[in-house]
Amino acid sequence: TKVEYAGATFIGEDHGEWGGTLSVVNASGGAPKKILLNKNILQLFALEHGVAVITGDLPANEGSVWLYAKVDGGTSSIQKKADLSGFPKVIGRSGNRILIAYGDGVSVIDSDFNNRLIVKLPILYVQPNSIAQDARGNIYVGMNAFVVRLVPGPSGYSQEWFTQQACLQ
Repeated sequence: TKVEYAGATFIGEDHGEWGGTLSVVNASGGAPKKILLNKNILQLFALEHGVAVITGDLPANEGSVWLYAKVDGGTSSIQKKADLSGFPKVIGRSGNRILIAYGDGVSVIDSDFNNRLIVKLPILYVQPNSIAQDARGNIYVGMNAFVVRLVPGPSGYSQEWFTQQACLQ
């Protein structure tokens, strides 16, 4: 995966058990590639104040959110901002929020990088393959056999499943 930010190209690589890297190259191509992070990079998002970097390790069932940003004096840094609730199966974005579906739940990372597991799914090891949010704040997670709509309410998110009832038993 790659993204452009502040005159540079950020390149994320995921080589599974052989590791991965986050590299940056100057947009003019003059500077050599510089490695910023030695982790499997699953997704990059250019934000207003930097680049959000999502990493993951499948065998360990873990993931993290990092931020590459310029700091005072024009220098830059990369910092871990949040640990995730497992290995991200699918990652999406809605404005300043990052949406992540795991094999058993869904998290929202807000603009301050607070990780909130909004729902545990009732089926162990679902295979999410898409995630999106509509203008009302409903989050949709597409999976192999069904779709779930997560509807925000005063006591959290309710789940509305679009499938045959027999699939949920």
